[in-house]
Amino acid sequence: MVRIIHCADFHIGATFPVNGDKFRETLIDDFNRLVSLCIDKDIDILLIAGDLFDSNRVWGISLSTVIDGLRRLSENGLKCFILPGTHDKLTKDSIYQQLPKISNVFIFGLDCDYYYDDTTGIYITGNAYKGEDVGKRALRGLSPREDARFNIALAHASIEGGLVSGDDMLISDEEMKKSGFDYIALGHWHRFNIVRGQKPIAIYPGSIEPLSRDQRETGNVILVEIDNGETKYTPIRIGKLKVKNISIELKGEDKTNEIIETIKEYKDENIILNLKLNGTIKPTEEIDFDGIKDICHSDFFAISITKDALEVITDEIPSDIPKDSVLGRFFEKVQAKIKEAKDEREKNYWKDVLIEGIRLTRRH
Repeated sequence: MVRIIHCADFHIGATFPVNGDKFRETLIDDFNRLVSLCIDKDIDILLIAGDLFDSNRVWGISLSTVIDGLRRLSENGLKCFILPGTHDKLTKDSIYQQLPKISNVFIFGLDCDYYYDDTTGIYITGNAYKGEDVGKRALRGLSPREDARFNIALAHASIEGGLVSGDDMLISDEEMKKSGFDYIALGHWHRFNIVRGQKPIAIYPGSIEPLSRDQRETGNVILVEIDNGETKYTPIRIGKLKVKNISIELKGEDKTNEIIETIKEYKDENIILNLKLNGTIKPTEEIDFDGIKDICHSDFFAISITKDALEVITDEIPSDIPKDSVLGRFFEKVQAKIKEAKDEREKNYWKDVLIEGIRLTRRH
Protein backbone atom coordinates (compact mmCIF):
# COMPACT_ATOMS: atom_id res chain seq x y z
CA MET A 1 0.00 0.00 0.00
CA VAL A 2 1.12 3.55 -0.78
CA ARG A 3 -0.13 6.32 1.50
CA ILE A 4 -0.23 9.91 0.30
CA ILE A 5 -1.26 13.18 1.92
CA HIS A 6 -2.56 15.83 -0.48
CA CYS A 7 -2.88 19.41 0.75
CA ALA A 8 -2.89 22.90 -0.74
CA ASP A 9 -3.28 26.58 0.07
CA PHE A 10 -1.56 26.77 3.44
CA HIS A 11 -0.72 30.42 2.72
CA ILE A 12 2.08 30.46 5.29
CA GLY A 13 2.77 34.09 6.24
CA ALA A 14 -0.80 35.28 5.59
CA THR A 15 -2.58 37.66 7.94
CA PHE A 16 -6.22 38.06 8.95
CA PRO A 17 -8.25 41.31 9.27
CA VAL A 18 -7.84 40.97 13.05
CA ASN A 19 -5.38 38.99 15.18
CA GLY A 20 -2.85 38.94 12.35
CA ASP A 21 0.05 37.73 14.51
CA LYS A 22 -2.09 35.04 16.10
CA PHE A 23 -3.26 33.92 12.67
CA ARG A 24 0.32 33.54 11.43
CA GLU A 25 1.11 31.50 14.55
CA THR A 26 -1.91 29.30 13.83
CA LEU A 27 -0.62 28.57 10.32
CA ILE A 28 2.78 27.66 11.76
CA ASP A 29 1.11 25.27 14.22
CA ASP A 30 -0.90 23.78 11.35
CA PHE A 31 2.21 23.06 9.32
CA ASN A 32 3.93 21.41 12.28
CA ARG A 33 0.78 19.34 12.80
CA LEU A 34 0.83 18.32 9.13
CA VAL A 35 4.43 17.14 9.41
CA SER A 36 3.66 15.14 12.56
CA LEU A 37 0.58 13.62 10.90
CA CYS A 38 2.64 12.46 7.91
CA ILE A 39 5.23 10.86 10.18
CA ASP A 40 2.75 9.29 12.62
CA LYS A 41 0.60 7.78 9.85
CA ASP A 42 3.59 6.37 7.93
CA ILE A 43 2.87 8.50 4.89
CA ASP A 44 5.06 7.82 1.86
CA ILE A 45 4.43 10.99 -0.15
CA LEU A 46 3.27 14.53 0.65
CA LEU A 47 1.74 16.56 -2.21
CA ILE A 48 1.37 20.34 -1.83
CA ALA A 49 -0.71 21.64 -4.75
CA GLY A 50 0.21 25.32 -4.70
CA ASP A 51 0.31 28.33 -2.38
CA LEU A 52 2.26 26.77 0.44
CA PHE A 53 3.34 30.37 1.03
CA ASP A 54 1.08 33.42 0.89
CA SER A 55 3.67 35.33 -1.12
CA ASN A 56 7.31 35.27 -2.14
CA ARG A 57 8.05 37.59 0.80
CA VAL A 58 7.85 35.24 3.77
CA TRP A 59 10.65 35.15 6.31
CA GLY A 60 11.42 34.71 9.99
CA ILE A 61 9.80 31.96 12.00
CA SER A 62 7.22 31.25 9.27
CA LEU A 63 9.94 30.37 6.75
CA SER A 64 12.17 28.54 9.23
CA THR A 65 9.20 26.43 10.37
CA VAL A 66 8.60 25.22 6.81
CA ILE A 67 12.30 24.45 6.27
CA ASP A 68 12.54 22.56 9.57
CA GLY A 69 9.35 20.65 8.76
CA LEU A 70 10.56 19.63 5.32
CA ARG A 71 13.80 18.41 6.87
CA ARG A 72 11.86 16.35 9.41
CA LEU A 73 9.90 14.73 6.59
CA SER A 74 13.09 13.97 4.69
CA GLU A 75 14.79 12.50 7.76
CA ASN A 76 11.82 10.16 8.18
CA GLY A 77 12.02 8.92 4.60
CA LEU A 78 9.04 10.84 3.19
CA LYS A 79 9.10 12.40 -0.25
CA CYS A 80 7.52 15.84 -0.63
CA PHE A 81 6.41 17.38 -3.93
CA ILE A 82 5.60 21.10 -4.02
CA LEU A 83 3.85 22.91 -6.87
CA PRO A 84 4.33 26.71 -6.92
CA GLY A 85 0.93 28.45 -7.11
CA THR A 86 -0.43 31.90 -7.84
CA HIS A 87 0.72 33.39 -4.52
CA ASP A 88 4.16 31.75 -4.42
CA LYS A 89 4.75 31.63 -8.17
CA LEU A 90 8.05 30.43 -9.55
CA THR A 91 9.73 33.67 -10.65
CA LYS A 92 13.33 34.85 -10.41
CA ASP A 93 12.68 36.19 -6.91
CA SER A 94 10.57 33.20 -5.85
CA ILE A 95 10.82 32.03 -2.28
CA TYR A 96 11.58 28.59 -3.68
CA GLN A 97 14.82 29.93 -5.15
CA GLN A 98 15.88 30.73 -1.57
CA LEU A 99 15.03 27.40 0.05
CA PRO A 100 18.02 25.21 0.88
CA LYS A 101 18.30 21.94 -1.00
CA ILE A 102 16.68 19.20 1.06
CA SER A 103 16.83 15.58 -0.03
CA ASN A 104 13.47 14.04 -0.92
CA VAL A 105 11.91 17.52 -1.40
CA PHE A 106 11.07 18.33 -5.03
CA ILE A 107 9.79 21.65 -6.38
CA PHE A 108 8.10 21.43 -9.76
CA GLY A 109 9.63 23.74 -12.33
CA LEU A 110 12.80 24.09 -10.28
CA ASP A 111 13.98 20.62 -9.26
CA CYS A 112 11.88 18.59 -11.66
CA ASP A 113 8.94 18.55 -14.06
CA TYR A 114 8.04 14.98 -13.19
CA TYR A 115 9.15 12.20 -10.84
CA TYR A 116 8.94 8.43 -11.11
CA ASP A 117 9.41 6.22 -8.06
CA ASP A 118 10.76 2.83 -9.13
CA THR A 119 9.90 1.27 -5.78
CA THR A 120 6.22 2.22 -5.66
CA GLY A 121 5.62 2.65 -9.39
CA ILE A 122 4.11 6.08 -8.77
CA TYR A 123 4.53 8.83 -11.37
CA ILE A 124 3.97 12.47 -10.36
CA THR A 125 3.95 15.58 -12.54
CA GLY A 126 2.62 19.13 -12.64
CA ASN A 127 2.97 22.59 -14.21
CA ALA A 128 4.35 25.20 -11.83
CA TYR A 129 2.71 28.62 -11.95
CA LYS A 130 5.35 31.04 -13.23
CA GLY A 131 3.44 34.30 -13.46
CA GLU A 132 2.72 34.34 -17.17
CA ASP A 133 0.29 31.43 -17.03
CA VAL A 134 -3.00 33.35 -16.81
CA GLY A 135 -5.65 31.46 -18.76
CA LYS A 136 -3.30 28.63 -19.72
CA ARG A 137 -4.28 24.99 -19.35
CA ALA A 138 -3.08 23.45 -16.10
CA LEU A 139 -2.59 20.01 -17.70
CA ARG A 140 -0.89 21.25 -20.86
CA GLY A 141 1.93 18.95 -21.93
CA LEU A 142 1.25 16.49 -19.11
CA SER A 143 0.59 12.83 -19.75
CA PRO A 144 0.69 9.67 -17.63
CA ARG A 145 3.51 7.18 -17.77
CA GLU A 146 2.36 3.92 -19.35
CA ASP A 147 4.43 1.61 -17.15
CA ALA A 148 3.50 3.38 -13.90
CA ARG A 149 1.22 1.69 -11.39
CA PHE A 150 -0.37 5.00 -10.43
CA ASN A 151 -0.25 8.38 -12.21
CA ILE A 152 -0.73 11.67 -10.35
CA ALA A 153 -0.97 15.23 -11.68
CA LEU A 154 -0.85 18.34 -9.51
CA ALA A 155 -2.80 21.38 -10.75
CA HIS A 156 -3.21 24.79 -9.15
CA ALA A 157 -6.15 25.95 -11.21
CA SER A 158 -9.81 26.84 -11.52
CA ILE A 159 -12.44 24.63 -13.08
CA GLU A 160 -13.48 26.08 -16.42
CA GLY A 161 -17.13 27.09 -16.40
CA GLY A 162 -17.12 27.81 -12.67
CA LEU A 163 -15.78 30.73 -10.67
CA VAL A 164 -12.56 32.00 -12.22
CA SER A 165 -10.36 34.82 -10.95
CA GLY A 166 -8.06 36.97 -13.05
CA ASP A 167 -4.78 35.16 -12.44
CA ASP A 168 -5.98 31.57 -12.88
CA MET A 169 -4.74 28.63 -14.84
CA LEU A 170 -7.67 26.56 -16.11
CA ILE A 171 -8.73 22.95 -16.16
CA SER A 172 -11.93 21.35 -17.42
CA ASP A 173 -13.79 18.20 -16.48
CA GLU A 174 -13.34 16.90 -20.03
CA GLU A 175 -9.57 17.44 -19.83
CA MET A 176 -9.40 15.57 -16.55
CA LYS A 177 -11.55 12.74 -17.86
CA LYS A 178 -9.33 12.25 -20.93
CA SER A 179 -6.02 12.87 -19.14
CA GLY A 180 -5.30 9.25 -18.26
CA PHE A 181 -4.25 10.16 -14.72
CA ASP A 182 -5.51 8.25 -11.71
CA TYR A 183 -5.55 11.17 -9.28
CA ILE A 184 -5.47 14.94 -9.84
CA ALA A 185 -4.35 16.85 -6.76
CA LEU A 186 -6.02 20.24 -7.07
CA GLY A 187 -5.27 23.51 -5.34
CA HIS A 188 -6.27 27.20 -5.57
CA TRP A 189 -9.85 27.22 -4.31
CA HIS A 190 -10.20 27.37 -0.55
CA ARG A 191 -13.30 25.26 0.00
CA PHE A 192 -13.13 21.46 0.26
CA ASN A 193 -14.61 20.03 -2.91
CA ILE A 194 -14.61 16.57 -4.46
CA VAL A 195 -14.65 17.61 -8.12
CA ARG A 196 -14.51 14.03 -9.40
CA GLY A 197 -15.19 10.97 -7.26
CA GLN A 198 -14.19 8.46 -9.94
CA LYS A 199 -11.12 8.00 -12.10
CA PRO A 200 -9.49 10.34 -12.37
CA ILE A 201 -10.32 11.36 -8.82
CA ALA A 202 -9.90 15.14 -8.47
CA ILE A 203 -10.17 16.97 -5.15
CA TYR A 204 -9.68 20.45 -3.77
CA PRO A 205 -8.70 19.97 -0.10
CA GLY A 206 -9.37 23.67 0.52
CA SER A 207 -7.25 26.10 2.49
CA ILE A 208 -5.95 24.97 5.85
CA GLU A 209 -7.60 27.92 7.62
CA PRO A 210 -10.28 30.45 6.60
CA LEU A 211 -8.48 33.33 4.89
CA SER A 212 -11.50 35.60 5.17
CA ARG A 213 -14.48 35.86 7.50
CA ASP A 214 -16.84 34.03 5.14
CA GLN A 215 -14.73 31.01 4.11
CA ARG A 216 -16.19 27.71 5.24
CA GLU A 217 -15.31 24.03 4.70
CA THR A 218 -11.62 24.67 5.28
CA GLY A 219 -9.05 22.86 7.40
CA ASN A 220 -8.68 19.54 5.55
CA VAL A 221 -5.90 17.50 4.03
CA ILE A 222 -6.65 14.38 1.97
CA LEU A 223 -5.32 10.93 2.85
CA VAL A 224 -5.01 8.96 -0.41
CA GLU A 225 -4.43 5.20 -0.05
CA ILE A 226 -3.48 3.09 -3.07
CA ASP A 227 -3.65 -0.68 -2.71
CA ASN A 228 -3.96 -3.40 -5.39
CA GLY A 229 -5.29 -0.97 -7.97
CA GLU A 230 -7.90 0.50 -5.62
CA THR A 231 -7.84 4.10 -4.43
CA LYS A 232 -9.45 5.40 -1.25
CA TYR A 233 -9.48 9.02 -0.14
CA THR A 234 -10.33 10.39 3.29
CA PRO A 235 -10.43 14.03 4.44
CA ILE A 236 -8.51 14.61 7.68
CA ARG A 237 -9.08 17.84 9.56
CA ILE A 238 -5.96 19.54 10.91
CA GLY A 239 -7.04 23.20 10.77
CA LYS A 240 -8.13 24.94 13.97
CA LEU A 241 -10.43 27.78 12.97
CA LYS A 242 -14.09 27.56 11.98
CA VAL A 243 -16.47 30.19 10.65
CA LYS A 244 -19.78 30.39 12.53
CA ASN A 245 -22.69 32.48 11.21
CA ILE A 246 -25.52 33.27 13.61
CA SER A 247 -28.56 35.52 13.42
CA ILE A 248 -30.33 37.19 16.35
CA GLU A 249 -33.88 38.55 16.28
CA LEU A 250 -33.76 41.35 18.85
CA LYS A 251 -36.90 41.60 20.98
CA GLY A 252 -36.01 42.69 24.51
CA GLU A 253 -35.56 46.12 26.05
CA ASP A 254 -31.88 45.64 26.93
CA LYS A 255 -30.61 44.80 23.47
CA THR A 256 -26.91 45.11 24.31
CA ASN A 257 -27.19 42.48 27.04
CA GLU A 258 -29.43 40.33 24.82
CA ILE A 259 -26.67 40.25 22.18
CA ILE A 260 -23.93 39.50 24.72
CA GLU A 261 -25.88 36.61 26.29
CA THR A 262 -26.53 35.05 22.87
CA ILE A 263 -22.91 35.41 21.76
CA LYS A 264 -21.62 33.79 24.96
CA GLU A 265 -23.47 30.58 24.07
CA TYR A 266 -21.01 30.04 21.19
CA LYS A 267 -17.85 30.80 23.17
CA ASP A 268 -14.84 29.20 21.44
CA GLU A 269 -11.43 30.79 20.88
CA ASN A 270 -11.17 28.99 17.52
CA ILE A 271 -14.41 30.39 16.09
CA ILE A 272 -14.63 33.31 13.67
CA LEU A 273 -18.10 34.57 14.60
CA ASN A 274 -20.25 36.47 12.10
CA LEU A 275 -23.28 37.92 13.87
CA LYS A 276 -26.26 39.27 11.93
CA LEU A 277 -28.81 41.37 13.82
CA ASN A 278 -32.49 41.35 12.84
CA GLY A 279 -35.56 43.00 14.31
CA THR A 280 -36.55 46.60 14.99
CA ILE A 281 -34.97 49.29 17.10
CA LYS A 282 -36.03 52.78 18.09
CA PRO A 283 -33.51 55.49 17.23
CA THR A 284 -33.37 56.37 20.92
CA GLU A 285 -32.37 52.81 21.87
CA GLU A 286 -28.63 52.50 22.22
CA ILE A 287 -26.67 49.34 21.41
CA ASP A 288 -23.10 49.45 22.63
CA PHE A 289 -21.36 47.63 19.77
CA ASP A 290 -17.87 48.57 20.95
CA GLY A 291 -18.72 47.34 24.44
CA ILE A 292 -20.03 44.06 23.05
CA LYS A 293 -16.77 43.44 21.20
CA ASP A 294 -14.69 44.46 24.21
CA ILE A 295 -16.55 42.00 26.45
CA CYS A 296 -16.65 39.09 23.99
CA HIS A 297 -13.52 39.44 21.85
CA SER A 298 -11.38 37.18 24.06
CA ASP A 299 -13.98 34.38 23.77
CA PHE A 300 -13.48 34.09 19.99
CA PHE A 301 -10.76 34.34 17.39
CA ALA A 302 -12.69 37.18 15.74
CA ILE A 303 -16.16 38.77 15.86
CA SER A 304 -17.99 40.81 13.23
CA ILE A 305 -21.44 42.32 13.67
CA THR A 306 -23.72 43.15 10.73
CA LYS A 307 -26.68 45.39 11.48
CA ASP A 308 -27.92 46.13 7.94
CA ALA A 309 -31.03 43.99 8.55
CA LEU A 310 -31.80 45.82 11.81
CA GLU A 311 -34.75 48.08 11.03
CA VAL A 312 -34.61 51.50 12.67
CA ILE A 313 -38.10 52.90 13.26
CA THR A 314 -37.94 56.41 11.82
CA ASP A 315 -41.58 57.10 10.93
CA GLU A 316 -42.25 59.24 13.99
CA ILE A 317 -40.17 61.36 16.31
CA PRO A 318 -40.02 59.57 19.69
CA SER A 319 -42.36 61.11 22.25
CA ASP A 320 -39.49 62.02 24.57
CA ILE A 321 -37.89 64.30 21.94
CA PRO A 322 -39.58 67.75 21.64
CA LYS A 323 -40.21 68.57 17.97
CA ASP A 324 -39.05 72.18 18.37
CA SER A 325 -35.79 71.17 20.06
CA VAL A 326 -32.41 70.99 18.29
CA LEU A 327 -32.62 67.21 18.44
CA GLY A 328 -36.18 67.26 17.13
CA ARG A 329 -35.23 69.40 14.13
CA PHE A 330 -32.19 67.17 13.52
CA PHE A 331 -34.49 64.14 13.58
CA GLU A 332 -36.84 65.69 11.01
CA LYS A 333 -34.01 66.58 8.61
CA VAL A 334 -32.43 63.15 8.76
CA GLN A 335 -35.88 61.58 8.49
CA ALA A 336 -36.32 63.41 5.18
CA LYS A 337 -32.92 62.16 3.99
CA ILE A 338 -33.97 58.59 4.76
CA LYS A 339 -37.16 58.98 2.72
CA GLU A 340 -35.22 60.50 -0.20
CA ALA A 341 -32.54 57.78 -0.18
CA LYS A 342 -31.95 56.19 -3.60
CA ASP A 343 -31.06 52.75 -2.28
CA GLU A 344 -30.77 50.65 0.88
CA ARG A 345 -27.12 51.55 1.34
CA GLU A 346 -27.88 55.28 1.44
CA LYS A 347 -30.91 54.68 3.64
CA ASN A 348 -28.83 52.68 6.16
CA TYR A 349 -26.18 55.41 6.12
CA TRP A 350 -28.70 58.05 7.21
CA LYS A 351 -30.19 55.74 9.80
CA ASP A 352 -26.71 55.35 11.30
CA VAL A 353 -26.33 59.14 11.24
CA LEU A 354 -29.61 59.46 13.10
CA ILE A 355 -28.69 56.94 15.79
CA GLU A 356 -25.19 58.38 16.25
CA GLY A 357 -26.53 61.95 16.38
CA ILE A 358 -29.03 61.07 19.09
CA ARG A 359 -26.37 59.14 21.01
CA LEU A 360 -23.88 62.01 20.96
CA THR A 361 -26.51 64.60 21.85
CA ARG A 362 -27.71 62.66 24.88
CA ARG A 363 -24.20 62.15 26.18
CA HIS A 364 -23.57 65.89 26.37
